[in-house]
Amino acid sequence: MLHYLHIVSMCVAAAAVCWGLALLWQADVKQVQCRAYLWVVFLPVSYLVQLNNIKAYRLMTFLTYQDKRPKPFSHGRVLKLTMLLVLVTVIVLLTCSVADPPTRHRVVTDIHRPKLDYYYCKTNRVTPSLLYLLVIGHLVFSIYCVVAVRNGMDAFKDGMIIKESFIALYACLLVSFVLSNLSLSAANSYMLRSIVLSVGVTLFCFRMLIRSDNINSNTLQ
Repeated sequence: MLHYLHIVSMCVAAAAVCWGLALLWQADVKQVQCRAYLWVVFLPVSYLVQLNNIKAYRLMTFLTYQDKRPKPFSHGRVLKLTMLLVLVTVIVLLTCSVADPPTRHRVVTDIHRPKLDYYYCKTNRVTPSLLYLLVIGHLVFSIYCVVAVRNGMDAFKDGMIIKESFIALYACLLVSFVLSNLSLSAANSYMLRSIVLSVGVTLFCFRMLIRSDNINSNTLQ
């Protein structure tokens, strides 16, 4: 199901997401961190999700034409379609960066002790709205590709692996969305969301790359 070059690029994208969330810590950020947040986090996530969306679509196409020769769907074509979909994300992020870029916002906690002040990235309505649409678009496309893949044995087992991976990822995304709407401080909210999202990305890649039958065979050996 996965080509080794796609596995490497997927792991690099996952590492970029997790380390990006950690390095762009929003407790006392600089303006350069605000400008980098959209690209360092959302772009590799888009690549990670879309690559596996196309992998699911490729598997769905293969299983649909199992009684006759399947349509040609090489690993190169998977990468080309992935980059085409990621281009949509690039356009959305460019729009956000131009129309409503994140800016550093100062919070005064004590007027007599300026050293207690902190900064966080702030945006208006354009960027959050576009990012919500972007995430919902990824979710809808993932549901379309993943649900169409059947479950079962052999090749069908890959479909179940993809489904379990996406369930783990989007479950963590739902938890982070709930956390962002709680009455938490900016620092605590970002810390908790970063932890949950990093766990979700890690579980996603782990389940996508580690098959249960491989684990059982290694255990028996």
